[in-house]
Amino acid sequence: MRTTKRPSIRKIEGNFISFPAFYSIELNAHVLTFILLLVLNKKLPIESLNICLFSSQPSENMFRCARSLTGPFSTMTNFTVQQFLSKIRKISILNEIKTLEASNVDSNAIKFPTHHKQHQDNLSLSMLTNLDEITIDKIEENIYEAYEYTKPFMEKLQMPSFLKKK
Repeated sequence: MRTTKRPSIRKIEGNFISFPAFYSIELNAHVLTFILLLVLNKKLPIESLNICLFSSQPSENMFRCARSLTGPFSTMTNFTVQQFLSKIRKISILNEIKTLEASNVDSNAIKFPTHHKQHQDNLSLSMLTNLDEITIDKIEENIYEAYEYTKPFMEKLQMPSFLKKK
């Protein structure tokens, strides 16, 4: 098991806009990778890869969506883990329906309203990559390529050596 020493807050803030920005970037990268692995292992439906349905803050957005299922006249904002998971299942089903209907060209298709910032004319929600093309080796290769790509930037910015090792 590989353990890495976490950089201090002072060192992180010297290289990022803020400490929360560092963790936000790191968490989003981990969440998106984890979602892809769950889909590959058939623990999540393929619709989960429709990243356009996510906000930049996936967990916060998911909680807001779950809370919105409570109803307009309810003041209850806290719920149990079981209630939360039940609401998340409902959201997953709604996203699946939304994905299927958005790619349906039939005139009788259900059309969900979309905010103008989320409206994308050229986006086909059925454009998901074939899962046979995605493997854990390819994910690791992409991560390594991203690491190699950032090396020159780290040298230009004279970032501490502990970041280069990661």
